[in-house]
Amino acid sequence: MIIVNKKNQEKYTLNSDSKVAYDGCHKIYICEDEEDVKEAIEIGYEIHEISELEKLYNISCQLVFISNWKLSIHYVPQFSEVEFINIKDNVTSEFVQYLIVQID
Repeated sequence: MIIVNKKNQEKYTLNSDSKVAYDGCHKIYICEDEEDVKEAIEIGYEIHEISELEKLYNISCQLVFISNWKLSIHYVPQFSEVEFINIKDNVTSEFVQYLIVQID
């Protein structure tokens, strides 16, 4: 999946193996490894597949944001518009790069 932050036009390609930690309201975190998932579960977050990211974003309250669990990447800050581009698992990395260029 590709996330496009429409506020600054930054594009992020998310690993299809990543998981999504969701608080049920507006906090969305991308879990990049098993340790992230473990911590999120211990704190009480719901864990979802990355394919559910757009749906979770759309059902969230207006304070919604998307960051990675470690808080080192802030994909979509609050009050920003976002575009989601779903990529099938069998797509090559060359095609993903082509898509990113075409979005520009």
